[in-house]
Amino acid sequence: MIIILRRNTYYNIYLSFTNRKIMTIVNTCSFQSVSMSMLRDYTKYNTESS
Repeated sequence: MIIILRRNTYYNIYLSFTNRKIMTIVNTCSFQSVSMSMLRDYTKYNTESS
């Protein structure tokens, strides 16, 4: 029983770590895409105004 519990704890730690990693990757990707679209809009605006 203790062995199962311990294995479960390790598994939970691993899961939470993996989830955090995945969330970080997803956040980074979405942030990059938002930055790219903002940059594109900014470039378009500058091109149109000049």
